[in-house]
Amino acid sequence: MTPATMQMLREIWTYAELARSAVYAGEQGAREYGNGCWFLDERPMQALRGILPFWFPRANEIIRLIGSQTWMRSLPEPYGRCDTGRCKR
Repeated sequence: MTPATMQMLREIWTYAELARSAVYAGEQGAREYGNGCWFLDERPMQALRGILPFWFPRANEIIRLIGSQTWMRSLPEPYGRCDTGRCKR
């Protein structure tokens, strides 16, 4: 794996950790509104909302770039699965 590929994968990992941290912080500040209904603290979610329009297209671009190098390929049909009519026994 090239250093550039590793850098791109780390970028996706950073976005995922940012989202995980925001959800965790929202859970820590959650409040009960009665009848068993809980809502997250909205402040971490608002911070996350600002970066999502930039994050999703960038993650999509990274996946396409890595996939174009045939690093991420779809696996062949499992052995013995013939519902597609393409399997060989």
